[in-house]
Amino acid sequence: FVAGLAPLRIPANGKATILLDQGTLTVGYPILRLSGGKGAEVHLTYSEALYDSKGQKGNRNQIEGKHVMGPEDVFLPDGAEREYRPLWTRNWRWVQLDIQTLAEPLIIEDISSLLCVYPAARVAVFESESKDLQPIWDAAWRTLALNAQETFISDIAWERLQYVADTKVQALTWLNLTGDDRLVRLAIEDFDASRVPFGLTQARYPANLEQFIPTFSLYWVSMMHDYWMYRDDDEFTRQFLPGIGNVLDWWERQVKMRGDQPVPWSWTSNAISDKLLFSLTLRQSAELFEHFGKKCEAAHYRQLSEEINRETYASNFDPRRGLLRDTPQRGYTQEVNTLAVLADAVPRDAQRDIMERMLKDPSAVNSDPSDFMFFRYYFGRALKKAGLGDRYIENLQPWENMMRDGMTTFGELAQNPRSDCHPWGTSPGYEFLATVAGIEPASPGFRTVRIEPSLGSL
Repeated sequence: FVAGLAPLRIPANGKATILLDQGTLTVGYPILRLSGGKGAEVHLTYSEALYDSKGQKGNRNQIEGKHVMGPEDVFLPDGAEREYRPLWTRNWRWVQLDIQTLAEPLIIEDISSLLCVYPAARVAVFESESKDLQPIWDAAWRTLALNAQETFISDIAWERLQYVADTKVQALTWLNLTGDDRLVRLAIEDFDASRVPFGLTQARYPANLEQFIPTFSLYWVSMMHDYWMYRDDDEFTRQFLPGIGNVLDWWERQVKMRGDQPVPWSWTSNAISDKLLFSLTLRQSAELFEHFGKKCEAAHYRQLSEEINRETYASNFDPRRGLLRDTPQRGYTQEVNTLAVLADAVPRDAQRDIMERMLKDPSAVNSDPSDFMFFRYYFGRALKKAGLGDRYIENLQPWENMMRDGMTTFGELAQNPRSDCHPWGTSPGYEFLATVAGIEPASPGFRTVRIEPSLGSL
């Protein structure tokens, strides 16, 4: 039956439990062909991974002492030969069939699935002599592909929504691997359509329940800058300048009004990192507005960024430690120091030293306690900016650990992720091209290219 060579017969008045391993995560429409078995019940449970008694996943290839957990479908055979499938997609690596028959035996003729993903191919190629990098490259693509549906979505199992921060990394990596910009443009348009009168975009959209995370609006602006650099499409980009201006105006009011107090509804509840992210976004926006001839706005955004940087450096840089302080409760964080490098909130000649300190002694800075994979994109960008791109492939431990744990996609968190297939963890798919191979646009629209490999040990 497993090899597809014969049907499977469940006797009358019998019970059976069958656990099937797809081998990799997938998404689509499961199709179950049954005959006979009138009055029986067939339960299908779809599970990203198997869970132990404590709800932990551990190695994804191990099954001893573990159980499935996930959505269920129940099919009720009527005795005729039928094909059953749900009305919407499911995702799984493991499928468990729990079957109870009555007076008539049940024949399972076949179980299969119809893959459902956006029709784009990975056209980028990355090859090296490292046996560790290829599985990471392939897992990044599988994660992207499964989460590309009618829109980009955050993760196929849990949220199933298009979130701005997630899409920021997802869209850039997708664009590099496929060259297909249609879902990227759709995401930009969706988030612009979600903006409300006070200026911010919603944190996720399309959605019928409003949610606001102010930093996510900044990530939307950054998405626009990415698109502008990679695609020669000024007509598309220009239409979003008013919306970008609304987002930046809201942030400017909040930063001036609140000083060192966190911005309301902030994802991080951290005024320092929020202001540095705002400063970085102001710099990207200044480049956009200047390109379209809006020199006054561009000059204002640059001036405001410089003011934020000066104030933050003056009040938070500790010359003894060579790092920027975060809030007293958080001490010195990777998040603040990484964003300080990207936003030029520390002098250029000090940026390499800050990144080297964090590489040499990770305990010198605190990372996010939940260890979201999202921020590792920014850490990789800061390594390259500080001239340390050669160190990038030395810092792939979270992704290497996922491969060792039998994962075929990348999770939401570095350890014990809720979601095993979360696109904000796909940044190596981008960095293998942009940092290791060193291929990036040198001017808007990719009109010129800069190729500056950072091969490290390769």
